Amino acid sequence: MMITCQMIEAWILTLAAARKLNGLPLVSLVIETSPKMTQKHRVTKAACPYVDGVTKLASRVYMLAKMGSYTNKVNNWLEKQGEEADFDAQALWGGKGERAGVLQARHIPSGRLYLCGFPQQANGDGCIVNGHTEYRDTYTGRILTVEEVNDCKENFFTLPKHSPVAYNTIQLENIRQIGYCGQVATVGIEAEA
Repeated sequence: MMITCQMIEAWILTLAAARKLNGLPLVSLVIETSPKMTQKHRVTKAACPYVDGVTKLASRVYMLAKMGSYTNKVNNWLEKQGEEADFDAQALWGGKGERAGVLQARHIPSGRLYLCGFPQQANGDGCIVNGHTEYRDTYTGRILTVEEVNDCKENFFTLPKHSPVAYNTIQLENIRQIGYCGQVATVGIEAEA
């Protein structure tokens, strides 16, 4: 089945209603992004060999968060973990975000839509254990190792060891495939007006 990124939320909610599911949707996503690259290799200082950039395809499982009180959700989660529920959320994107649906948020200045959710992780250590990540040289199509990419990638970082709630926003435009309730949809480019 082919859907557009604007149809993702309706597709999930329709499947959930048909199966009378009320909990948070657990979806599998294939996400395509283009990480920003530096001009020079971090170690050798040679010119970055990926002049046309790198494409990252990541397969992940997310528990989507229904938009509502993020503060309450995090504090409930902390309580379940036996920790003090003292979290106070700041405004989404520093006040530049708003609710745009049951499962979506909108970045006000850009108008971009995002799904909000929790990637499935192991023991809160910040290491995503499900799915697969593949990097490719955009020009040649050659599969790259994580080390090759990290040495030329801007904003290279590792997640902190103690990250109690890894809440992510996933830009709808970057989703290439979504699976939910045993159904899989390929996400295509918006239909022309």
